[in-house]
Amino acid sequence: MGTSFAFASNGSKQGGEIFTATNVHAGLWNGTAASFVDLNPGGATDSSVRALSASQQVGDAKIGGVTRAAVWTGTAGSFTDLTPAAATGGTLWATTGLQQAGQAIIGGVRHAGLWSGTANSFVDVHPAGYAESAIYDTTGTQQVGFAEVSGKNHAGLWSGTAASFVDLHPSGATSSQVNATIGVRQAGTVNFSGTDHAAVWAGTAASFLDLQAYMPAAYTSSSASSISTDGDLDRVSILVAGSAFNATPWRDALEPRSMMADMSVPQSAVARPLSSVTASRSPSLRFIAKPPSVTKSGRAEVIRCNRICHSPAATSVVSTSTSGNGFQVARRLVPAKSTVRLVSRTR
Repeated sequence: MGTSFAFASNGSKQGGEIFTATNVHAGLWNGTAASFVDLNPGGATDSSVRALSASQQVGDAKIGGVTRAAVWTGTAGSFTDLTPAAATGGTLWATTGLQQAGQAIIGGVRHAGLWSGTANSFVDVHPAGYAESAIYDTTGTQQVGFAEVSGKNHAGLWSGTAASFVDLHPSGATSSQVNATIGVRQAGTVNFSGTDHAAVWAGTAASFLDLQAYMPAAYTSSSASSISTDGDLDRVSILVAGSAFNATPWRDALEPRSMMADMSVPQSAVARPLSSVTASRSPSLRFIAKPPSVTKSGRAEVIRCNRICHSPAATSVVSTSTSGNGFQVARRLVPAKSTVRLVSRTR
């Protein structure tokens, strides 16, 4: 086996893919390299896990040269093809265990879709007036992703139907997409004139909060990939994880740093506009710095998790400090020979 990538985490389990000598196989781990389970189904040349719940893994498998929407329950033999009859292919990007979400290729066009465990359960939620669409995360009642219009991706959310689509694209943006949701908040990326900005919304385009505005000057771009909350009874910490690019090299490498934004607010403020929340307390951003033990090729970008997460290769926090501008930096020890890495996924 060659290089491997973990794209998703839920509890103690991780899902992703591993490169063989000739192909890519979907894989499942339980915290160690020895726990690896090859999920590549019979007849498939390539496959990948894109997301997982406690008992289910979703992604895609290439069969007969066609990328098919795929779901597993822990073994290669459990593979089920969820590609609907009207589609020529598909990919699942999210699952709650009961609801799967992603895209189906219909008439050569990506259509955002929802499933309930079978190909026949497919619900086409592609919004009218948009060229293409896809869903990247779901809570079971709210789905998020993008829909393309006039050649630009627009961040959006759904509530189970095509008619429920809400366009979250901020004014003045070049493109945008939502990567994750907890229902009351959504997180993703907005591009302004070629530069990515990590972003948070509260269900409307007007609620857009640009996290790039809270970055130290050295961080020139950023992206938000995951959002979670601790659910505390008195105070809620809304945690946004992703990556930020620092123009100052890590030794000789220009690579993204892992980023986590902590937006702690009182419970009563959860449903309030983001502008009123941040007016009283700005987001606190933490960055996982690259330690000397990681080689030039090392990366650590948070992709998706059910709660707070970071690279599974990070084994211990060795120090924390607060910089002069108030941004907390968390330094984590990452083994140089780690075989499982979190990296950006191509959608």
